[in-house]
Amino acid sequence: MAEQLTGVSAAVIEAAGIGPGLRVLDLGAGSGNTAILAAGRGAEVTAVDLADDLLGTCRRRAAEAAVTVAWAAANPEDLPFPADHFDRVLSAVGGPLALAPDQQRVAAEMARVCQPGGMLAVASWTAEGVVGQAARIMAGYLPPPPPQAPSPWVWAAEETVRALLGPFGYRLTLARHMASFRYSSPAAFVSYLGEVHGPTIMALRLADGQGRAAQLRTELLGLYSGVNTATDGTLAFNQEYLLVTGQAPART
Repeated sequence: MAEQLTGVSAAVIEAAGIGPGLRVLDLGAGSGNTAILAAGRGAEVTAVDLADDLLGTCRRRAAEAAVTVAWAAANPEDLPFPADHFDRVLSAVGGPLALAPDQQRVAAEMARVCQPGGMLAVASWTAEGVVGQAARIMAGYLPPPPPQAPSPWVWAAEETVRALLGPFGYRLTLARHMASFRYSSPAAFVSYLGEVHGPTIMALRLADGQGRAAQLRTELLGLYSGVNTATDGTLAFNQEYLLVTGQAPART
């Protein structure tokens, strides 16, 4: 699946016009795909995520790619960087954006650290796509969200993105795209998600405590089998994402 996520990262990199010498912030760096691609174009990259679980993997992958990236754990609602510090602010399906309790605060921080005339580019899986369908299945096994909790899809819908970034004067472009996924089989993909995807791991853990883990796996297998376009026993499907690009207003 890393290749497909790299494709989304490449779309973000292209949309933001990443090039040599630009100071770039990658929010929700995950395993480092976007940060490493940006650094490979000669950018000066800082990559952050909520936790440092994957930073060892990120450093190893950056070393293998012979690029330099500064990695750190940081809260997207309170970024530890001065105002106007970055030329570009990026996020490619970055969990911290989707999971942060105060999405408006995240938007404000992105705007604060982006220099006047700079750009942001954010790609998010949509609720209407396969990821959204899987999330709705897993919701039946997870505790209900706290009262007044924000939707995890606010960066994945045109109306809510405009509401988040509108107060900061960004000139926005929003477009939906498809990422093509391939895996060895639907069953292998469900097993893979159960090993590396946080929400799936949590849902399976809770379902197991209820004696319903097999039921959850069956539902997920039914979803991916149902969207599968491959006819040779492997898995192939398209996942929709919203790509948001915005240019910050110039200083007056």
